[in-house]
Amino acid sequence: NVSHDRDEMERIRANFQVVCALRHPSIVGIRTLECDWSTGLYYLVMDVMEGENLTSWIGRHKPGRLGDEAIVILRDIASALDYAHSQHVLHRDIKPGNVIVGADGHAHVLDFGLAAQIRSAVNNLSLVVTSKSGTPTYKSPEQWRGERQCPASDQYALAVIAYQMLAGCLPFECDDTSALGHAV
Repeated sequence: NVSHDRDEMERIRANFQVVCALRHPSIVGIRTLECDWSTGLYYLVMDVMEGENLTSWIGRHKPGRLGDEAIVILRDIASALDYAHSQHVLHRDIKPGNVIVGADGHAHVLDFGLAAQIRSAVNNLSLVVTSKSGTPTYKSPEQWRGERQCPASDQYALAVIAYQMLAGCLPFECDDTSALGHAV
């Protein structure tokens, strides 16, 4: 849908340049943004990451008994987010489906497609992020309210993942998205 929207594609290209520069062992790298000239549609090329998404991984393990495995995964995700935040990039959709657990037990974050530059006082670049994007059960309160997001927005989602891994359920679950937003 956005491939044919010139203004949106310019925003995506600018965001791509920021996200493409992220280099961290726990972040799946994005290599290029290309256009299929026969269709006019754009696509991303990412590094190949062998493993299992965290959603499946959690489903195969007993909650509350994950011990060191959970600590390694959560530490890897936190490290990736800390690095991205230090580069003024937010993920804005941290969830188990956007994390791959490799055969070595280490986690790798992918899909920085929603990432946005954080307001930087140093160079006065500003991209105010106030959309309500994200996956409902992992969205922070400020995302639900459509307010400006910050690193704490990603950290909230990481806390939800930690809760899910340890308790075996989400902290807030509801089929009614409005009620879910109020609960969060």
